[in-house]
Amino acid sequence: NAIVALLLNFVLILGVMATFGMTLTVPGIAGIILTLGMAVDANVLVYERIRDELNEKKTVITAIANGFGKAFITILDSNLTTIISGLFLFQFGTGPIKGFAVTLIVGLLASMFTSVFVSRWLYDLVTYIRSKGGKVPVTTLSIGSTTSLRNLNIPWLNYQFFFIAISIILIAIGMYSVATKGLNWGIDFRGGQEVEVKFANNVEPRAIESELRKKLPYPLTVVRYGDAQENELLVRIEARDEKGALLSEEALAKTLDGVREVLADDSVKNGVKEGKIDLNNTTSATISELLSQAITSGELGGSLDQCKNIADSIMEVKKNNKGIIKDFSQLKDSNLVNDNIISLLQKKTIIGNFSILRIDTVGPTIGKELKDKSKLLVFWSLLANLVYAWFRFKLRFGVGALVALIHDAIISIGFMSLFGVEVNIPAIAALLTLLGYSINDTIVVFDRVREHMKNQRRDEDKELFDRSINEVFSRTLVTSFLTFVVVAAMLIYGGEAIHSFAFVMTWGIVVGTYSSIFIASPIVLWWNKLGIEKLFSKKRR
Repeated sequence: NAIVALLLNFVLILGVMATFGMTLTVPGIAGIILTLGMAVDANVLVYERIRDELNEKKTVITAIANGFGKAFITILDSNLTTIISGLFLFQFGTGPIKGFAVTLIVGLLASMFTSVFVSRWLYDLVTYIRSKGGKVPVTTLSIGSTTSLRNLNIPWLNYQFFFIAISIILIAIGMYSVATKGLNWGIDFRGGQEVEVKFANNVEPRAIESELRKKLPYPLTVVRYGDAQENELLVRIEARDEKGALLSEEALAKTLDGVREVLADDSVKNGVKEGKIDLNNTTSATISELLSQAITSGELGGSLDQCKNIADSIMEVKKNNKGIIKDFSQLKDSNLVNDNIISLLQKKTIIGNFSILRIDTVGPTIGKELKDKSKLLVFWSLLANLVYAWFRFKLRFGVGALVALIHDAIISIGFMSLFGVEVNIPAIAALLTLLGYSINDTIVVFDRVREHMKNQRRDEDKELFDRSINEVFSRTLVTSFLTFVVVAAMLIYGGEAIHSFAFVMTWGIVVGTYSSIFIASPIVLWWNKLGIEKLFSKKRR
């Protein structure tokens, strides 16, 4: 049931993206990961509620109906808080962040549809078949053990000061690092140029960096990208000169010529002087023009109409060989390239020792604008969650959720500074994803507390919070563990491109899980103990 609902959710997301021609970026993938995680969580919430009903000796049909009914409010609250944040992101965010917001909103709407309606329909269908149209009672339900992690009696809030002390230490370490080391702002925010280069043979990053520093008078770094056997390097050039002054857009654009000159070996330089084209650093249009001229002059037989298709097929060969052509014989992989074409290319072109796979250029003005917008987006997301939690629960619950979110964000940012992780667009997407997971965890606990307050007609206290946390602990454990395994695998095996995203998510999941218990919950209790609720009540009168 859960697998079918999850697959349908994924198909719906991809279907909407394909329908509107959306491009899948790293922030977009982050949005999908968050929505799939919350889709799993929604199904877990339903199953936990059904188990509770079965433990109370309800019939299978009644347990299913009550389970979905009670879980719906929690699913609605936890998803709507994240959707509200997504709407702010879409309204005020830039391109990549808008992509994150769209996949997030679409995914959460699809998640609510599949986990609540599709999953319920599947249950009803199966029970109808098993009961032979309602004629035979259904007495069993395959939903796993109904007693695992049940009847826990852990006094969670007895340990609140221990975990708060840990949080204070982590925050202090992180903020000290931010104050002394600062944040490692990526090209996205500080402006500059990032060039991904693949070489035909193994090269040493330090040697390349040394040569580039001699040629370009700008701060730059060269690092290995991916596995060593891939022979890929990442060249990062800041949008400032050695004195710290911002480069003009024109000066930044010209740096690529200097990079090409340094990376090219003697055979490439000599070939370019002779007017030859570098097959590894050209476009399909240039190759098509070369073929057209050869056919027009009679040097090559064939139809002019085929030139573009042949050129495209050569680019496809390059793509299939991991972005670089090492020998003319590889062109035979294309059905459109014959021996005559290869002979022509051997005369008119060269095979360079490197290939530029990607160029990302962000002007200094745009970088500053992105940085300012990202700060505002995080602020508005936090504020939106406070207002919604206040509306759906009470002000003290909203404040508890907000403090937990700020706690998670500060620790995550501090860890990024401490370990020198680059702050880029994927990192911001991860931070927003983390806040979504964290508020989801907090809402699940608060919703159970609210239910007990209503049933027992009493205000929240330590006993009520401990009981609620124990009741949702199995759900918290399953959801957090599954998410942690996924993002930890991304951190270990994902490579440089998603390192920032995976780092924030890996540590953030741990911090976000315990903040829902040991930060958000105590804040709500302290609110009453400090008399703040009475103060607000007097003002309302």
